[in-house]
Amino acid sequence: MTAIPTAYWHWWADLQRCSGATGDFGAIGWFVVTGGFVVVNDQLLDGYWSRSRNQIVVPEWRMLDSNVVRHEMLHALLQDEDHVGAFTNECRGLVGDRPRP
Repeated sequence: MTAIPTAYWHWWADLQRCSGATGDFGAIGWFVVTGGFVVVNDQLLDGYWSRSRNQIVVPEWRMLDSNVVRHEMLHALLQDEDHVGAFTNECRGLVGDRPRP
């Protein structure tokens, strides 16, 4: 991704507030795929966070989908792949369950 959308900075701040966690937004790597979905282990996903690379991958058509991007950001902020804690409680309204394709 050449330029981070301005909204991402605001979404990150929102997630820090609701989760109580702090993190370095600048440490996240961003990758945008053209076409349909992100493919991980033969699954079609509308977003993905890689722990090993601290990288968020989103399809181009989902780049401004706040629920998708904030969901992956929360993984990066918490450095956790699980969908518990802030996902189901404090930040649920920002990263609610997303339907899978």
